[in-house]
Amino acid sequence: MSRLSLRSSLFLLIVGSSAGTPALYAQAPPAAADDGRPVVFTTQQDHEDMLRQLGITRLRPGRNANEKAPQNPANYDESKANPYPDLPDVLTTASGEKVTSPERWWSRRRPEIVELLEREVYGRVPANVPGVTWEVREMQHVTAGGKLAVRKHIVGVVDNSACPEIKVNISMSLTLPKDAPGRVPVLISFGWTPYEPSPFASMGRGPGGGRNGPRPPSREDKLIAAGWGCAILNPTTVQDDSGGWQRNPFGRNAKPDAKPTGAGLTRGIIGLTNHGRPRKPDDWGALRAWGWGASRALDYLETEPRVDAKRVGIAGVSRYGKAALVTMAFDPRFAMGLIASSGAGGTRLHRRNFGESLENLAGPGEYHWMAGNYIKYAAEESSFGRRTPADLPVDSHMTIALCAPRLVFISHGIPERGDAHWLDHRGSFMAAIAAQPVFRLLGARDLGRGDDYKTEAMPGVKVGLLDGELAWRQHDGGHTDEPNLESFIGWADRQFAKPGGTPTPVGTHASASHRAIPRTDAKSIAAHEQLLRKARQGRIDVYFEGDSITRRWGATDYPEFLSQWRRQFHGRNAANFGWGGDTTHNILWRLENGELDGVSPRVIVLQAGTNNLPWTGPADRTKVDDVVSGIAAILDVCRRKAPEAAVILTGVFPRSQNPALRPAIEQINAGLAKLADGGKVRFLDIGDRLADPDGRLREGMSPDGLHLSAKGYDAWAEALNPILTELMGPPAAEDHAPPPTGDPSAARGPALAMAAAPARAPAQEPAPRPGTPGGAEVPDAVRIKRPTAEEVAAVEKALARFKESADPGTKAILQDVPTLLEVRVPPPDSAVVPGLAPFFRQKHAANVAVAKEGKAELLLMGDSITDFWRNEGGPFAGKKVFDKYFGKWKVANFGIAGDTTQGVLYRLQDGEGAGISPRAVMLMIGTNNTGRNTAAEIAEGIGAVVLKLRRSFPEAKILLLGVFPRGRSASDPARQTIRDINAAIAKLDDGDKVHYLDIGPRFLDAAGNIPADVMSDALHPSTKGYEIWAEAVMPTLEKLMAR
Repeated sequence: MSRLSLRSSLFLLIVGSSAGTPALYAQAPPAAADDGRPVVFTTQQDHEDMLRQLGITRLRPGRNANEKAPQNPANYDESKANPYPDLPDVLTTASGEKVTSPERWWSRRRPEIVELLEREVYGRVPANVPGVTWEVREMQHVTAGGKLAVRKHIVGVVDNSACPEIKVNISMSLTLPKDAPGRVPVLISFGWTPYEPSPFASMGRGPGGGRNGPRPPSREDKLIAAGWGCAILNPTTVQDDSGGWQRNPFGRNAKPDAKPTGAGLTRGIIGLTNHGRPRKPDDWGALRAWGWGASRALDYLETEPRVDAKRVGIAGVSRYGKAALVTMAFDPRFAMGLIASSGAGGTRLHRRNFGESLENLAGPGEYHWMAGNYIKYAAEESSFGRRTPADLPVDSHMTIALCAPRLVFISHGIPERGDAHWLDHRGSFMAAIAAQPVFRLLGARDLGRGDDYKTEAMPGVKVGLLDGELAWRQHDGGHTDEPNLESFIGWADRQFAKPGGTPTPVGTHASASHRAIPRTDAKSIAAHEQLLRKARQGRIDVYFEGDSITRRWGATDYPEFLSQWRRQFHGRNAANFGWGGDTTHNILWRLENGELDGVSPRVIVLQAGTNNLPWTGPADRTKVDDVVSGIAAILDVCRRKAPEAAVILTGVFPRSQNPALRPAIEQINAGLAKLADGGKVRFLDIGDRLADPDGRLREGMSPDGLHLSAKGYDAWAEALNPILTELMGPPAAEDHAPPPTGDPSAARGPALAMAAAPARAPAQEPAPRPGTPGGAEVPDAVRIKRPTAEEVAAVEKALARFKESADPGTKAILQDVPTLLEVRVPPPDSAVVPGLAPFFRQKHAANVAVAKEGKAELLLMGDSITDFWRNEGGPFAGKKVFDKYFGKWKVANFGIAGDTTQGVLYRLQDGEGAGISPRAVMLMIGTNNTGRNTAAEIAEGIGAVVLKLRRSFPEAKILLLGVFPRGRSASDPARQTIRDINAAIAKLDDGDKVHYLDIGPRFLDAAGNIPADVMSDALHPSTKGYEIWAEAVMPTLEKLMAR
């Protein structure tokens, strides 16, 4: 779930607990009919029925997430978080026997824990669960992650002959690489498939988790790009969720609306198995039911010839993270699990008093996830007395332990971005620590930490503990697993590649033991596109490859090093293809995927491997071997793609940032030296130039103990240039290398700039005006005020004078916290920098083909809201309305779902802006920028698009539409952002070529809300919404088309 989905959960929780504040009393529920028909209980009635069965008369209320709430506030004070600090020992049986062998674990202790978890926490799967028949309902050929793939909609029809009134049809999508050379691993994720709309789309819920509509790259793109398969399993088609939602059926004519229906435990697979009758205390809850559904999905995957069924994983976030853990624990066929932000009932200890409590899980908002017996541990008054979490015979460290020795990756975000304190990240880490002994007992590696869960400190954000089968990483994003997905894929591939592990999928030319792994974050995708263009420009005789140490030397966003690069290598036709953060696996992927294709360098300079090593602590032999085999694999690719080139293998540089790595770096460099032959392959180790005999970097060589300073780059060049002269002769007087590149996505921060030169920019494109380096020109009407370099320098001098004259106390403070007083210029605006996601290429190519035909009179430009004018069916069907209103004109629809202002800019300069001469252009763009840019930045991006349209189609009139409202409620925070955008872009109306029209209010009701029949997901228009749109623009459009 996204941040908003968590907020929705909290709302349900507060409502549920307030009904019985300060405590919840059981009332007699309506009697169940005895006529054999399914019972339809409300949530409250079902909950009360379970309390009656258990003999509970009063529950302790759940916590309010607001720590300042007047009643039952959640605790966020760590000193009060462990009222029951002692956990049941995972390796001590109920009779007190210490388990010291794997045999005793499998035969005695594990079955004991399974029984306790089934009876007291998650419930038992009944013996009479009906069978499932899987049917392929639809198959599509798609492009995902830049590769051809096949996507199928598969439906599991559950036998309901014993209770025909209840139907259960499980919905799953499966996408597999089309041309994979062998069987591929598959990750099953709980979420909404492409074949049914998510009822939470307007809140950003469902698979992927972003709250602002399509947000490339998708989960499917990342997995397919890595050579994996992607399955999405809709858990609500197995069993209804919370108090709760009942969806309309999936399929092309599905509707995304949802309505409260009660707990749903007399429906779904639980209700079907019980013939519609209420649960018994040890019957399964929704978490176990969702896990059962995942197991049935694995049954199907075991029949799929292109799937490696021994490498199937399960993933989920929040409540579905709980379900993913339960799935792993009870079905040993699953090889791996990505357990994200699972909180209470998942990886977090039940005994903790921090954020969400056991009492919340036992209350009417969440009890349906668990077995009825779990509610006993929140009982304040009952026939059996009072019970607390300390009475539980198990805890979540035991659930994690059931997964051993298989791969378990525990993921969290940070509270500042929406992964709330409510989830108790530390409580999850404590459970992982307490599970470590079982992993070691079974021959697996754990987190590499001590076993004292009470004192072990959590690692920092983005510091992964990824060396073993049990892994932990806290990313710097919100309530989602997406920022950790790349780390998970790489970690799993490494684990499978270990000796004795599941074989790594064959799919690279270089080495089956060193897998090529793509970076799937947006910046790295954009960088790859940029470097592909660079490879087709100029003349390249010296090809530098590596990570950030290489990249910084020849990048426009490091001007202090760029001038040195030009001084050292002018006349060498040298081009820099380094990318920050890359491991040897990532570099190998880039080279395998086009960055060296068509380039015929005379020399390749390679410096890589440091990112394969840990940030802190020593590196073991497996890390050493990983780097050496990685460099060997890269060398193999270089020889194959550039057979005439000499290769200079540069040793891994010393790292005083982590002195513990010194032995490993020496071993790596000894291994690299053995790869050299003294002719075509040279080894260059400049460690003695950079560091003293004790391995410490010499003064001035590095600003941070890892990257090089200007002095460090000089030392590298002094060692490198004699070899270049030997291989190439002296440098020429002229240089014909492609222009240097910079940060391709203008990441927010004053130090990052961009110079993403397109391969084929139109001749009339003006040089960028001052603002964002590498960005398109922006009209003055929407330009963000930015200081000149001279103005910044003047302020910095004044600030330096102030610091110099400050009193000693102030100086001491500024020395300790320098960021208290610093110059911060407005960040670069990524919304004006042309860039296209790889998975939009097919649609872009189709648009270019239409443009070349030159027949369009009216051009529609935008994102999915424009794209869906062509939909003939489904919830966002605009085709009938389109034909009715626009059928009299020759129209080119260049809308691409998921696109942004930067995507439109790229498309216009790369062929969509040439060949046609439309009379008018209708533009609506910007909504997909709202999650990544400010309103002012988006206005700049829209302004840049308008200017580009005017340059591309000088005779056309432009109908600029305000960004449409989004979010169901008038109070949705996105509304203010959109109002600010529209207020700014209204200034682009010149009364002649550009005409601004805001039709947003027409989509709203009197209260300012978006009716479901106008936009069913509060973002995309329905057929009725498209009718409103067409009627609103036709008077203006008729005038513009009449020229």
